[in-house]
Amino acid sequence: MSTSSAANHLRSPAVAAASATVPDEASPSPWTSLHADLVRLVGWRVLSGDLLDYVRFRAVCTHWRFSTVCPHGRGIVVPRFHPRRWMVLPEGHGLHPDDKGKRRLFSLSTGVSVCPRLPHDCRILDSVDGILLLQRQQRQHDQGSICLFNPLTGDLMELPPLGSIVSNSKLHLSSHEITTHVVPGGVVTSLTASSDGAAAVMIWLVELSRVIFATTKDKQWSQSTRRFFWTRRPVSFQGKLYILSYDLPSHAHQVLQMGPPMHEHGTTSGLGSPFLPPSKLIATCPTMKISDGIGLAECDSEILVIAYKDPTHTHMVVYRVTDLILGKVTPVTNIGGKSVFFDTETSMQTANNGVIPTITSDTIVLRRHHERCHLWQYHLDSGMWSPTTHPMSHCGLICHIYDCCGCTLRAHAGWTVRGIMTK
Repeated sequence: MSTSSAANHLRSPAVAAASATVPDEASPSPWTSLHADLVRLVGWRVLSGDLLDYVRFRAVCTHWRFSTVCPHGRGIVVPRFHPRRWMVLPEGHGLHPDDKGKRRLFSLSTGVSVCPRLPHDCRILDSVDGILLLQRQQRQHDQGSICLFNPLTGDLMELPPLGSIVSNSKLHLSSHEITTHVVPGGVVTSLTASSDGAAAVMIWLVELSRVIFATTKDKQWSQSTRRFFWTRRPVSFQGKLYILSYDLPSHAHQVLQMGPPMHEHGTTSGLGSPFLPPSKLIATCPTMKISDGIGLAECDSEILVIAYKDPTHTHMVVYRVTDLILGKVTPVTNIGGKSVFFDTETSMQTANNGVIPTITSDTIVLRRHHERCHLWQYHLDSGMWSPTTHPMSHCGLICHIYDCCGCTLRAHAGWTVRGIMTK
């Protein structure tokens, strides 16, 4: 292999793809002579939109590359280099390359897709801000290695092995019970980066309603002693977990805030024993306005409460948590032209208008009445329902995202149900 071929082989997929369109640097161009400070300023503006665009921006020429900050080595501990609003498409459907080491990522902002290579023998447990939580294939004498991976920069940081979970209290679960519930689709992850280069992670175990937490500098995982009841699947936002919980005594839906984990001296990493601060009640939903709470979603840096108005699940209602905190009970009819993809088995996502042609703006997309193979969209402005695809079509992109497309569900004379989607 030649030197140039070896260099191309070692570069991340995003950089390699961008380099294929790099213009000939021998050709004089006024763009390549821009002042370094101006190039850096433009680069930050590009990065505020999308990390992949920033990677491609730096690949235009040597001058631009050396005038901007390299994301490699910062892709996990520096939040601005997180590939937000990218999701991993479910396996199968012909959407993924033949190379089993690659997975297809889909941008919920632009509709662009890329196929980065994952570390060897890893499965995806969850994704937070585009950072993948991976688990390596378990081998003899292996306690279940967990790591964080940025698929667009290639950065990887190790977390303590799952077998190291502390279980020294009567209120703690056994290590075996916890590890059996750390599965794709069964966890919700939050991520906080600290100034000393460490990353703090909380993992919510959906079936157990418990939390385990650790930093990349810890030797073992810690676990919460409290178990939450009557909760919906949490949403991760800015290093914290937000939980929609039903309070039985008051018959009210409450929004709880949890995390991030701390150490005894008050930081997210360092010396001292780790602990998880008590969850905080930050908002209460109006009891008379909600019949059944569905869950929470993050949209445009806002946490939304999504619920049904009536027992028949005919009409939906959406509130901003910031409004509820201020005592304002005003339903939202506009979410900035975006759509919220909701599934009771996986985390919610939001997509820009036009990314998926069959989905209109300001809608909530979900399965109605536990219909596995039929997706509907609720229009917030009109309060009406409409199908996401033609009734006879089950192979649109939205069906692939929900892992319910006809090409994989239809088997022989009947229908079979596939496993849950990996976010």
